[in-house]
Amino acid sequence: MSRIRFACSIVAVLACAALATMPVLADSWEDCKQTDDPDLAIESCTTVLATAQGDQVIQGNFLRAIAYFGKHDYYHAVKDFSVVISLRPVQVAYIYRGLAYENQMADDPSFADRAIADLGEATSLQPGVDDKTKAQFWLAYQTRAIANLKKGDDAQALADEDVAIQLNPDKAVAIKAYVAQAYKQRAWQNLADGQYDGAVSNLQQAIELDPTTADKLTPYLTEAQSRHPGPYSAIVRGDQHQEDQDYELAVNDYTEAIQANPNLADAHLYRGYAYRALDRSEDARADFDEAIRLDPNGWLGFYALGQVYQSMEQFDKAATNFDQASGIIERVQDLGYEYEKARIDDARKALKFSITLQDHWMSYLREIQTANTYPNWSSAPYDLYVKHHSLQNVAKPMQTRTAPPTRSAVPRSPKRSAAGPEWGLWVLGLFGLLVVPGTGWGAVILHRRHKASCASEPGASGC
Repeated sequence: MSRIRFACSIVAVLACAALATMPVLADSWEDCKQTDDPDLAIESCTTVLATAQGDQVIQGNFLRAIAYFGKHDYYHAVKDFSVVISLRPVQVAYIYRGLAYENQMADDPSFADRAIADLGEATSLQPGVDDKTKAQFWLAYQTRAIANLKKGDDAQALADEDVAIQLNPDKAVAIKAYVAQAYKQRAWQNLADGQYDGAVSNLQQAIELDPTTADKLTPYLTEAQSRHPGPYSAIVRGDQHQEDQDYELAVNDYTEAIQANPNLADAHLYRGYAYRALDRSEDARADFDEAIRLDPNGWLGFYALGQVYQSMEQFDKAATNFDQASGIIERVQDLGYEYEKARIDDARKALKFSITLQDHWMSYLREIQTANTYPNWSSAPYDLYVKHHSLQNVAKPMQTRTAPPTRSAVPRSPKRSAAGPEWGLWVLGLFGLLVVPGTGWGAVILHRRHKASCASEPGASGC
């Protein structure tokens, strides 16, 4: 499921009268406030917090939390925002802590509840949270919807789905697709257990939410309606075994499905996954090839085959298959799987890194072979490496392939990418001026790089 990155691009300038009386720590306070270098900000804020008192503790923890947030270290951001909230609850701290929780939902989906609770607290403290800020919480509602479906609380799940769509209507198709996927998974469990009525109901709901899945799911639905197990029941049993990491049993189930109907692309695809988990790369490759032959418009077959070639260090073939998978998603305008396209792009980045490592390693092997300095090798190291990895044609650096243009981002669910140095380049909301009553200090949250970000990414949110 991409999720939207909320890497903060802000300059938090806190006006504090007490700073005028602290010339010794002035430099540390200034470094604590800047956002160009989050590591420096964290170090400096930690320094000033060592002797801070009163409102300075709130100020220092808030600034350090902002730096952690910008660095995508959401665990420590939550800790510091929690200190601020415990000392003086303020709306902006609740909002940022909620977004930090949202960014950790991949590790624990229950963080969705905390994110939504923090948004509620922010709204109760100061009604009228701007729509752009609220929109950032759509993913928390989607995550909670899926969690509720798994618990069997359909009413609350559908209510959360509605809220997610209201918060971010541009993602309505993708949100429905993810909820439909949850219904499909529930139907798979029903079908594997022989609970045909439940399977029928859940499959019908999945198709209604995401009509693009009708062609794929209708055969499963037909088998469930027949109330007799067949090849599709064997496939879902294989899925259950694969989920439990019983890969040999999964292979047996998929093989049963293939014997009943050799033309099932899904059975070959999923058996290929099981073979790959068993380190049977050649068997996996054969199944992925067959899945592609049976369903040439199925991007998953190309993606899986690319992963096999990548594991075999045949990077040119891996890149070709990643290109084909990405191109299929782009061609069919499959918004529900835009997250998967982003996942493919991530795989391509990793592939580029692998190619770079291989080039450096092969350069080193050529060097020691030329110099005849390889006492620990059984034979010429470069020649041995090329022979072992079937890389006769990769002596020259490989060209990096260009990904097809992507459309607007769709949920990178559930994991968000930590961008590191580019933490200040994406701006999704401007909280404006926050004046905290009774503290003697205020927080001005600006976005210094907003114009630069919009110049480089004209289509980015907020531009």
